[in-house]
Amino acid sequence: MGTTHHSPNTRTTLVTVWSDVAGRYHAVCDCGWEDKPRWLRSRAQLNGWFHCTESGHAPSTPFVVSVWPEAVTPRSSLRAIWRRLTPWWVIAFLPLLIIPVGLWAAPDAEALVRYDRVTVSVAWDGTTTCINAWEPDPANRATIRYGQICEPDQADSATYFVHAGDWVGVDPEMSGADLIACTLAVNGDIVLTDAANRGDGHEVSCLRQWV
Repeated sequence: MGTTHHSPNTRTTLVTVWSDVAGRYHAVCDCGWEDKPRWLRSRAQLNGWFHCTESGHAPSTPFVVSVWPEAVTPRSSLRAIWRRLTPWWVIAFLPLLIIPVGLWAAPDAEALVRYDRVTVSVAWDGTTTCINAWEPDPANRATIRYGQICEPDQADSATYFVHAGDWVGVDPEMSGADLIACTLAVNGDIVLTDAANRGDGHEVSCLRQWV
């Protein structure tokens, strides 16, 4: 940096325009004065000259320096640092960026519950197209209900989602069938199968409370 000459009535406090790595220009003074970052070099220089004329402080030589120095800290406040490092458009639009991200990141209480996909199948053979069975109540799978399953093809299948505490599967009764078989699959994997013939003494059940 070259030598700066001052008039007798001018203090040796220097005014300098620094350009940062982002291409903005900062007019600052050793007294602590700081202009906000400018994208136009001429605007930063003009404001620096205005400060010189108003305060009597001297411009440095050279007046514009291309590297922001570590030694120059015009103000130590967080506001000054924020203004120096952040362009105005980031500050203006930052709330618009934060709010959608916050909405996206906020976990829904329902999403925190683990759900599993259950597929239940039951089939029978004989002269009847209906069998009696215990199965989860679709309106509240934490309870079970007793009813009939009627299918001309003597086979029924259902897929639904459950979480811990729900009942899953089916507990069929032999009714008028000669053979009954059931299968319970969770998330694509078969976890239970059962079958019985009429009169063999075995009670078929694929009904469980999920944990």
